[in-house]
Amino acid sequence: MFDLLSACIRFDASREGANQLAARISEVGWEELLQYAGTLRLDAVLVRAIARLDLAPPIPAITLPDGRVTITRALALHRASHTERRRVLLERLTEIAAALNGEGIVPLVLKGGRSLLVGQPEWRQLRDIDLLVEPRRAGRAQDLVRALGYRGAEAPPSRLVHHHLEELYRDDLPGWIEIHRRGGLSRVEHFLPTRELLGAAKTVTLEPDVRLAILPPHLDLLYGVIHYHIGHRGMNRAEIEPKGLYEFGAAVLALSEAERRALLDRAALNPRLLAILEFWIVAAAEQFGMPVPAELTPAPDIVGWWNELANADQTRPTGIGRELRAALDQARMRRASGGHNPLRRALWRISIPLSFLKRPVLFS
Repeated sequence: MFDLLSACIRFDASREGANQLAARISEVGWEELLQYAGTLRLDAVLVRAIARLDLAPPIPAITLPDGRVTITRALALHRASHTERRRVLLERLTEIAAALNGEGIVPLVLKGGRSLLVGQPEWRQLRDIDLLVEPRRAGRAQDLVRALGYRGAEAPPSRLVHHHLEELYRDDLPGWIEIHRRGGLSRVEHFLPTRELLGAAKTVTLEPDVRLAILPPHLDLLYGVIHYHIGHRGMNRAEIEPKGLYEFGAAVLALSEAERRALLDRAALNPRLLAILEFWIVAAAEQFGMPVPAELTPAPDIVGWWNELANADQTRPTGIGRELRAALDQARMRRASGGHNPLRRALWRISIPLSFLKRPVLFS
């Protein structure tokens, strides 16, 4: 089923093979494919691709007497529901930001919430809204959100110490709010510290005079990679989450030439991060047909890493060993910032293995 979904939403998909693709979907079942995409939270992407490639059969968008709907009606309902959810999320975000602004707090909107402010990509799906504020003001921000009628979950928080405070809910919010006091867990902080995120934030103003902050595109992209790959420890299980990978591919293609250079320069501060970025580029190209800009062409050893993972049997426990070899590759370390210095390379040989620990040693 994943191969079919990937064929539909590939960045390089064209209408030339649309008839054959539509026939494959009919064999599997339109409803089944939509449900499968929903389990990966890629259903909005699929609905958009169906419209772009004109895959849906030419039948009326109607509700039948027994309550069933035609596929064209189901697609229209999904689009409307997705658009309305994003509208409500933006409305709630604006209300919260206004309350925080009242005490001089301008929250940095992380991850998918950024798309609500810039309007793209419109297919981005969000379960929650993540707001990063200065650590010393996180508690006050939490209190201000609670004062708007938000409440914690009925179950007690699972952890006492976390990079974000307790999730907050309100009946008219389709999801929840997370106030972050740090960008991520310590293993995320090692690669992209909170102080850098806050320092790079750019202010966005919504009507009426509501201020929020977002990351520049290259840092937003890099933060997403680190969030999935290191924060979620996906490579420890030798896997990449398809939703995160698709979002990564779309973000890469949206970068300008200058932003791509800024992305490479920032990743090059650590050879492991540079290797991870190259790996995701290969993965996005292979899984979703992402055209690779020339300056982002990955090294051959990363292509080999991807091939090993793609062809691995179910007994392979983790991808840590392969990632470590890529991070400590001599050529990659020399390409990294300061890599011409033997002492810097010697330091990386110590610090990079330690960065795989749950609480990495914070030096590089």
